[in-house]
Amino acid sequence: SISGLALYGFTDNGGAAIQVGGGVTDVNISNNLIGLRENGRANRNENGIIVKDAASLTIDGNVIGRSSETGILVQPTQIDGTTDLTITNNMIGTNITRRNYRNKNAIILDGTGSNGGTSGVAVDDTFYISGTNIIQDNMIAYSRSGSGINVRGATDVDIIDNTITLNGI
Repeated sequence: SISGLALYGFTDNGGAAIQVGGGVTDVNISNNLIGLRENGRANRNENGIIVKDAASLTIDGNVIGRSSETGILVQPTQIDGTTDLTITNNMIGTNITRRNYRNKNAIILDGTGSNGGTSGVAVDDTFYISGTNIIQDNMIAYSRSGSGINVRGATDVDIIDNTITLNGI
């Protein structure tokens, strides 16, 4: 588990506050301030969370703001590299008081092997993001790219009860 941290200032070479990969399982990333200091003020990351290959991953209750690229990037590097992903109860593109702390992209699920999406949520199927995948009860706001959710060819992705607002402005 990665929980209760303030993670900021990761800006070099595709830097991410949290990077998960190598086929790990049962990872819980929860209740972190990502791109924000302990006092809630912004301090940019290039990316908030990058997931390369993982199974049974939960990203829950985080505040993710001020990423110069992407708040959450899921980008498997092999067939079925990422399975059973749950993204719930996060505030993406805001600070803890819901002020505009925009990311370039909010969430990208990209099975193509490249960070080719400009959307709030993009899902692609070349390397496959499979299993049961849930994006639920998140606040997705102020994404500079403009889209709230964009799904491209994935299996079993449930997008439920998210608040998606003020993207692309």
